[in-house]
Amino acid sequence: ANILGIGGGLNDVEARAPKIIEVRGLRIAVLGYVAGRFTPATYEAQAGKVGVAFARVTDITADVVVAREMADIVVVSLHAGTEYQPKSDAVQKRLAHAAIDAGATLVLGHHPHVVEEVERYKDGLIIYSLGNFVFDQMWSADTRRGLMAEITLDRDGWSQARFLPIEIFDYAQPRLASPAAVTAVKSRLGVSLADDADGWWILAP
Repeated sequence: ANILGIGGGLNDVEARAPKIIEVRGLRIAVLGYVAGRFTPATYEAQAGKVGVAFARVTDITADVVVAREMADIVVVSLHAGTEYQPKSDAVQKRLAHAAIDAGATLVLGHHPHVVEEVERYKDGLIIYSLGNFVFDQMWSADTRRGLMAEITLDRDGWSQARFLPIEIFDYAQPRLASPAAVTAVKSRLGVSLADDADGWWILAP
């Protein structure tokens, strides 16, 4: 389906390599990592061994620097965090900050299965956890909620972020969130947001 995979490969070099997407002349490099503390060590890609890219500050820093030379914008997908916790933990922050420090513009987090906060960090934007979207965890209100994000990028970085909360119904069927879910999700984000005419929340740098 011409969908590019990131964060995994036939060896460690392939797993850590960025995928480059060009949109309207803007080159975007995308990298993906998984925090090793909840992933079996045998899953890590190594020389001559298929696997995934484990998230380490040194590796993320080196990879972002290389990717930044190849593209106008670097986006890092980060599978990290403590499940079902409404706030990011120290590991998430350390890894996400390292990505921005090295030159990434955007860090997209997932794994906690609930929505966590958004952070402006230096010139970058970090979404610590988007929560669930197409998923089957119907056993709590938190795990039935997620966040859609639309980020506007240009060569100078990100110029706008728009968010729209969703709620999962009848197993893995996301819809626009109910008023109660809207209030709960918005309170998690920890940033000041404006409403637009379409019902999205707007965040500017």
